[in-house]
Amino acid sequence: MNSESIEVLIESIRNSEFHAIGLLGFRTVVLQSQPTLKLEVTVCSSNYDQVATKDPRIGCKLIFTYTDMYPHLLPKITLKAKMNFPDMFEIKMQEEFRRIRRLNRGTQFILSIVTRAKDMMDQMVRKLKRKMEATMAAEELETSGMAWQDVIICLRINRKRPKE
Repeated sequence: MNSESIEVLIESIRNSEFHAIGLLGFRTVVLQSQPTLKLEVTVCSSNYDQVATKDPRIGCKLIFTYTDMYPHLLPKITLKAKMNFPDMFEIKMQEEFRRIRRLNRGTQFILSIVTRAKDMMDQMVRKLKRKMEATMAAEELETSGMAWQDVIICLRINRKRPKE
């Protein structure tokens, strides 16, 4: 294969991956095409568009900076515009991206990163929701527990009064 046919093949691979990401419903924007391609993919939890919900919602933008040799040399990944990220969540995502980078040397690298990021966000939302529900339940018990304690104290005081 000559260099032109390799470039055409690489561009075809890249375009098919962009198309697959778009079909899955992820918003993509080409930030820069020369000298290197930069692609921005918006990833968010499944409930992110539900503005009226009290459930936690998470989202971010992944910036992929391609090399000329993609898919042989994988793009650099940067997280931008993080929305409602818990403290350690970005670190966990970066660790997962490194794991995928070690495992995945091929044409679907970006698709793997984007879908895994979405899965992680949905898992984090479920975890935060359970934590929020547990906190609310504990507060409710604490509030109702205080009322029962007040009733018990009143009963004890009434029992200690001497009978007339």
